Amino acid sequence: MIDPGGSNVTVVAAPGSMGSATLFGGTGSAFVSDGQGLFTGGDGPEVNGGFRNVMFSSTVAGSATLVGGTASLVGNQKGAPIDVLIARGQGQTLMAGLGNASLFGTADVGGTGGSTYIVGKGFSTVFGFGDGCNTFSFAGFGSSVVDGRDLASKGVQKANLFVDGDVAGGNYVIADFVSGLDVFQVYQDFTIEFTEAGDASNLIERTDLKIIGGATYTFFDASADGIAEIKISDVKLV
Repeated sequence: MIDPGGSNVTVVAAPGSMGSATLFGGTGSAFVSDGQGLFTGGDGPEVNGGFRNVMFSSTVAGSATLVGGTASLVGNQKGAPIDVLIARGQGQTLMAGLGNASLFGTADVGGTGGSTYIVGKGFSTVFGFGDGCNTFSFAGFGSSVVDGRDLASKGVQKANLFVDGDVAGGNYVIADFVSGLDVFQVYQDFTIEFTEAGDASNLIERTDLKIIGGATYTFFDASADGIAEIKISDVKLV
């Protein structure tokens, strides 16, 4: 167990290590390499050119939970730091903090599908990658861009699960939802509105999934094929 207090901390696993660690980020910044266990980023100011917490999971499946820190500055505010959380194996859990965050799955051997990405209250960019089987949970009032799978993959695509966290607001962009394969789970009534390219201000088709009293999810369609990117049958009300 590591509690660095106000110090910056670096945690590097020994080669071939099978142990685990728990890191409480404190008020400094954290760098984690090949992490196995629970790692919570610090709440310190930006370091290393704007990054605050940079954390890599191990390639061992299901071995790590990486959690970003909190921040009083978000978005494009001057001095707003960025957390970078990277899943290097299958079944990892990455959770954005209250500030800006980038959540990635990498293309390491064995893939990174089956991971859980939790979007917080700040501004997040999420690249799940893998062939699918990822879970994307939206649990805050922030905004994000989410790309759920590696479109260049040669494998058989598997479904991703998207979960609305039943919160009062937020605006999110889903880049690659596959209708008829992926599932979107919501806890409130919803509407789906399709806007053709000619009616859109940016001339790009989009489909908006609006949760009553909650968040809005926008699905862009650059190909403008006249087909809604998400259909009512893809949304499960629970």
